[in-house]
Amino acid sequence: MYQLSEVLNLIFDSIGLLILIRLFWLGLIPKYKYLLLGFLSIWFSNIFTVVEGFYFPDIFNLLELTCSPKTAPIFKLVFSDIKERALWQERR
Repeated sequence: MYQLSEVLNLIFDSIGLLILIRLFWLGLIPKYKYLLLGFLSIWFSNIFTVVEGFYFPDIFNLLELTCSPKTAPIFKLVFSDIKERALWQERR
């Protein structure tokens, strides 16, 4: 069984991901390679959360629990990349 909050979370995350991809495509935000990967990890975790209410709950719960812990190290890479770019620009 799924909850309404899980479905709404998936909808809002999907909209946010589309906006992020569009901003990347337009060049309005810098293209940090790990930023999109971090948001995709969160998005897949939400997809697995909703799908586990319909099909194969054990398998999709395992997939959800493997996606969730990976987001923190990915975003740490994003922030270290941002810091590295800032330091590189200061040296110029």
